[in-house]
Amino acid sequence: MSTAIKIPVPCPVPAPGTRTSRRQSQCPLCPTIIFPGDSVVPTSRSGHPSAIDWVHAACCGPDVNARPPCRHWRRLGRCPLLEAGESCAFGHPPDARGESADAGRKWGGRRRRVRNGHRNSVFRAFLHKTYGSEFLTSGAVLDVAAGKGALGWELVNLSGVEAVAVEPRRIDVKQCSRKWRAGHYEPSRLGKVFSKCNLAAEEGCSERNDILPAQIRCFFEAEGFGRMIDAETAEEKEEANEWFDAQRRKAREFRWTTRGLQNHHGYKDESEDENDTKDEEEGDEKAELPNTAFPAITENEIESATAARRILRKTILVVGMHPDQAAGEIAAFAHSRGIPWCAVPCCVYSDEFPKRRLADGTRVTTHDHLVRWLCETYPGAQTAVLDDVGGKNVIVYTLPSQSPLP
Repeated sequence: MSTAIKIPVPCPVPAPGTRTSRRQSQCPLCPTIIFPGDSVVPTSRSGHPSAIDWVHAACCGPDVNARPPCRHWRRLGRCPLLEAGESCAFGHPPDARGESADAGRKWGGRRRRVRNGHRNSVFRAFLHKTYGSEFLTSGAVLDVAAGKGALGWELVNLSGVEAVAVEPRRIDVKQCSRKWRAGHYEPSRLGKVFSKCNLAAEEGCSERNDILPAQIRCFFEAEGFGRMIDAETAEEKEEANEWFDAQRRKAREFRWTTRGLQNHHGYKDESEDENDTKDEEEGDEKAELPNTAFPAITENEIESATAARRILRKTILVVGMHPDQAAGEIAAFAHSRGIPWCAVPCCVYSDEFPKRRLADGTRVTTHDHLVRWLCETYPGAQTAVLDDVGGKNVIVYTLPSQSPLP
């Protein structure tokens, strides 16, 4: 079997904005091979405008804007690489700037298409910028209403932070794990601009197992968690432990339906274990990636009230990305402990919180009302906007110096 031999071919200086090839492939525009380490640029595939092929830099014309447009340029109207003084391999034509920001749904729906699949990464970058890596790694960070647990997974594996998910459903980070094993988070894959917050993801990290975030599987109640922390006597600890066990049982009686979380009394989730294991096995077969061993599903769940109390006592920050009803509980718990909090509130749930009122007496019924209520209720709270995230993207947060013990 003959092997491809790299033949030196004289070529002009590559066009500005190239990438280094990570694998060997055939150049679609010339008969030579693209070897790892060669300079390559993107080009639109003939007959498939949305598809991209990578070709030798010398095979592409000098006009950078003739290349496929940068996705950040089309969606955000700006390119993070150019803003950081780096070069981007894609084009940035003026007529493509921000053209997909308000793109409708492909199936013709009337609702605006919301692009927030990367919201956890953007939120994590905000946490690094606001609090600093030294503070984030100085204690535990609670990720309240964690959903599938993607934010906690990123904090643990990419930022090196001790993050603990608080979520009644079992977290599911299979997609994150597959990307990890495929090398998506390695610095050479992301580039230094997008990997600057990935302090714990070194080159070759995909060769080792990722870490499943610890999880407290229950609903987040500020008052109950506060009692767990403050329990000192044997009687207080016993009472707090019973409350914690009851909360864990309560969480297992809920399951996610088309109407949201519904209480199914007596519902047992043993079938979830079987289904999750089956999904993981099928996902691994489809992915065809090395190192496909998943950690045991129950390894990460904190079942002991003593262990939960230990984590709560060393918590230094409480965060929540779209925490639903828990937005107020996040602020209340953090304020009562004298620690900062950071949340991106979404749904208002005005029927569940009819007593919430603004300073002028207005009932809290809209998202703007909820943001104002959080700022008015907890002096020192600030707001910011995650410009790179669609939908509800207003952050309400406090800083360590603004979170004294009450």
